Amino acid sequence: MNVNYDLMLANVKGDLAKAEIELKLFKTNTSMSIDGKLRKDTIREMTNWTQTLKRRVESLEKEMRT
Repeated sequence: MNVNYDLMLANVKGDLAKAEIELKLFKTNTSMSIDGKLRKDTIREMTNWTQTLKRRVESLEKEMRT
């Protein structure tokens, strides 16, 4: 099966960049506007998603090399 890793990698890198920007903006713009526990849980979920995308980028880059 022929897989276009370049396209997949470009999409994941775009999603990663967007997730990092959204996380940064959320952290800076919600300090007093929402409940502490909700904010903490949301930041945790956003951080987990960002880390998942980073692992996906690493995985695709590794697959491209093989």
